[in-house]
Amino acid sequence: MIHHRELFSRLNDNLISLATALFNKYFPNINSGNEMIGNFISNYDRLRKPLSKKERLSIPGKYRYIGATSVNDYINKYNFDGIYLLLGEDGTVEDDNGYPILQYISGKFWPNNHAHVLQGKNVSTEWLYLFFKQRRL
Repeated sequence: MIHHRELFSRLNDNLISLATALFNKYFPNINSGNEMIGNFISNYDRLRKPLSKKERLSIPGKYRYIGATSVNDYINKYNFDGIYLLLGEDGTVEDDNGYPILQYISGKFWPNNHAHVLQGKNVSTEWLYLFFKQRRL
């Protein structure tokens, strides 16, 4: 019997595969040209504030405290609310094939200083996610 979490994970993987295929179909030459990707990114790194494990243990809650590749903890405050793309800054930030580990985040959360906090500028954050998803580091 498949559990709901596994079913949602499979569904999400299928949707990402479909979105990636469509992105590559409609933007086949995305890695050519003279446009810089920085022109399409709003970067919010200056708003990140790392919290030590001791600090996080003193404020348990429901909001995600997110690191470079995953949720590290749950705390009772947040400093971001919306749709963002997190791109790992250092450490293990790429998969076995050399693609970046990305986190598409929506809702309230607190990122640590190991994840770049990005949104699309003149493109959607989803477009930015799909761009980085097919781009090796």
